[in-house]
Amino acid sequence: MNAKKLFLEGARSWMLFRAGICSFVLIAVLAASNAVASFPVSVGVSLTGLAYVDSSPDTVFGINLSNGIFISTDRGSSWRALNAGRGFSKILMDPHDPNRILALREFGSSQNTQYLESVDGGRTWNERRVKYGLQPGRFEGFAVHPSRPGLWIALLGGETWASRNNGASWEVAPNPAGSIMQSALSANGEAFYIATDKNEVWRSEDGFEWHPTNFPAGHRPLRIASLAGDRVLVKSERYWWLREKSGPWEQVSMLSPYETRGKFLDHCHPPLQSPADPAYLFATCTNRNKYPGGVSTSQDFSTQLHSMDGGLTWSAAGGSGMADSWHPSAIALHPRDSSVALVAWVEGQVYRTMDRGASWQYSDRGLRLLQPGNDLPAEYRLFDFPRERRLNQAVMAHDIEIVKQIAVEGARMDERGGDKGLTAIDWALQLGGKVEARGERMYWELRALGAPVPPQTHPASVSTMESMARGNFGSVLEDMVRSGWRLTMGVGEAASPSVLKRWSSRHCTSGKVREATLPCPPSLLGRPLAFWVDLHLSIVSPGESAQMIVDLAQLGELSLASRVALFDSGSYGDPKVIRHLLLSLPADASALRRKIAADYKGRFGDISARGDIYGALIGDPGPGNWVLDVLPVDRSALEPGNAAILVKALLGSVGRPDWVRALVLGHAGPRIDAKGWQEVSDFLVLSCDPQLVASALKAGVRFAASVASVDQSSVRVALRKCADDRPARFDAYLGQLHHAGLRLRSYEWWDLGAAEVAALLRFPGHSAYRGVTSPAADVGMMIVQEQQGEGFPRVEYVIEGSPAQMAAIRPGARLVSIDGVLTRGMALNQALLRLRGAVGSPVALTVIGEDGRRETVRNFVFRA
Repeated sequence: MNAKKLFLEGARSWMLFRAGICSFVLIAVLAASNAVASFPVSVGVSLTGLAYVDSSPDTVFGINLSNGIFISTDRGSSWRALNAGRGFSKILMDPHDPNRILALREFGSSQNTQYLESVDGGRTWNERRVKYGLQPGRFEGFAVHPSRPGLWIALLGGETWASRNNGASWEVAPNPAGSIMQSALSANGEAFYIATDKNEVWRSEDGFEWHPTNFPAGHRPLRIASLAGDRVLVKSERYWWLREKSGPWEQVSMLSPYETRGKFLDHCHPPLQSPADPAYLFATCTNRNKYPGGVSTSQDFSTQLHSMDGGLTWSAAGGSGMADSWHPSAIALHPRDSSVALVAWVEGQVYRTMDRGASWQYSDRGLRLLQPGNDLPAEYRLFDFPRERRLNQAVMAHDIEIVKQIAVEGARMDERGGDKGLTAIDWALQLGGKVEARGERMYWELRALGAPVPPQTHPASVSTMESMARGNFGSVLEDMVRSGWRLTMGVGEAASPSVLKRWSSRHCTSGKVREATLPCPPSLLGRPLAFWVDLHLSIVSPGESAQMIVDLAQLGELSLASRVALFDSGSYGDPKVIRHLLLSLPADASALRRKIAADYKGRFGDISARGDIYGALIGDPGPGNWVLDVLPVDRSALEPGNAAILVKALLGSVGRPDWVRALVLGHAGPRIDAKGWQEVSDFLVLSCDPQLVASALKAGVRFAASVASVDQSSVRVALRKCADDRPARFDAYLGQLHHAGLRLRSYEWWDLGAAEVAALLRFPGHSAYRGVTSPAADVGMMIVQEQQGEGFPRVEYVIEGSPAQMAAIRPGARLVSIDGVLTRGMALNQALLRLRGAVGSPVALTVIGEDGRRETVRNFVFRA
């Protein structure tokens, strides 16, 4: 597509969108002012396609884009919906198979090549497709060959597609002379006819070989009508043309006298030919916004014409009973009786004549639109009602008889319609909750007709449940619970809060739910919670009611919660369910919590999940310090991280250091191993909190000399992390560490920064660290980390005259230990720090020389 075409397409789309918006505004304004509207006011389902069944003329099919396919078995007197074909607007009978019916989309309006096919007289429908792919092309025409069974043709986006086997497979057929197909396609008893953009009409007997018919030059064919005897009638921009088989085109008068040319271009559609009498033709001419004679009006008008002599002369067919405004949307002539015809009107009426148009009768029973009830709120009357499917309209109109009639016709009782996607049950409850006089009645009528309750998880069910609560429809909710709803689940897409929790209320009067001024027990939709508990327990199995226990406890109904807990006792198979219970019960449910925990004492290790349950203590420990109800039954072994979380909470937010002492002694509560206590010590050291450390010491916690994660002494880590804290707080903190017996390692003195040294000297107990400020010295050698061999540091260089040289240590030797501490795997900076110290202080080294001899030198002294 070139840039110009893209621009034109974009402009066209914008104009259509703008026109749609303007039309909507215009409709609203005119409706509000009760002005005469310049658009048709629908009074029924406007059928856009009609087709008789040739072998059974009493049967007629109709179709509507929004409502789908309808059938009449009494010559069109009454209609019923087949609940199929929504989104399709044309109906086509296979002249060779009375049971095959095709439903087609509006030509030129969709990029979708789907169509529907029924091979059993309309009882069942299957989706078919001409062309598959991401860009299937615009559907512009479809025809079935009247005399060659199985031969079909379709126009898709300028291409011709043909099928020789009733649509089982399709293939691209050659386009005539490479031309682009237009939507003018027709078929008579002998051949297909197509108009192209080259101002030519082509003929083909098989859909593959096309031959020009030499349409008159300078005239553009617009519409085609096939006539009996392999004749074809074409309407151009100014004239009508008729061609016999293999003959030349002849200009004919046909309907020209009824067409005028001026500002409002009135036009006539190609006539339909009666299958029962080839001489009888029926046509419609539209006078756009003008009465005959040129007087402007606010409505379109049409004239219905028929000819008894093959189109030579015409007369009006709109006798008594026919509408005098707007125009037909579909016409069908009886296949065996030329005096009978059906005309569907754009406003939704259907007219039938039995005397060639001399008189007309309404023939639209089952198609007429329902009128909304006077009690229907205005917002539903104006916007929702016109867009709804017929069953939902009957529910909105509160017309129970029509609801029953539609149900008998086989309507799907659970189908969703309109913009809100509501089912008939949804509408019955939502309107019943708002219109007091309606109440629950329509719900029970629909249920008796087989309508299922809406799914609890559907988004629309939230507003339905709100309406049920507004109307106190307790019996309806009971029916829904018995049909699959669960009081312990949320409604809509949200998993919580549950039905029981969200819609329970405390009020003592019937009517709308509101906040109570009197202390009344909670109820759900007008019924006490005990009723709902009994109903729930009669449906579920033990072990399925944990959420109900939590909801009841949080509603203050501890006796009911205990009753449900007794029903579920020992039946929870998933430890997560038990953890959810223990963590979610409120503060005043301590006894219930302890009872639940005791039920699982024998396998609390699974529930605790090595202490994962205590992860809930991070931040807020939850209502009522639930941990105190859990600890007495928990004798599981804790993961180190969970041990630190638990001890921190007991010392801090929970305020129970006595339980920490019990954990230290191992007399009660979960078991904490050496790694767990190491994690506890590391956490306390890193807390920089003197009160927390003091509480831990008082509870008997033993601090580790080092922090495991960094292989440094606890005091060294404390200086690095906490030295910038407020002096008074840090001094108190360091004092507590000193009280715990924690000290710097001697070699770590030489790794302190200026701020850390200052903080240490400020500490009242700094005399224990005298020597820290002495000049640092070493033994006079450089070492590097060995990546191979035994992993000991290797001597790279020895300073002349140093203690190392005097001890005969040579480059290449490996340093095995420093002061008895093995250096294998030791970080290089740690080894270097251990080789530094105060001048004159001793150090013992063990080395292995290049010759493999191992030697320990004990008389080293550090020197500057």
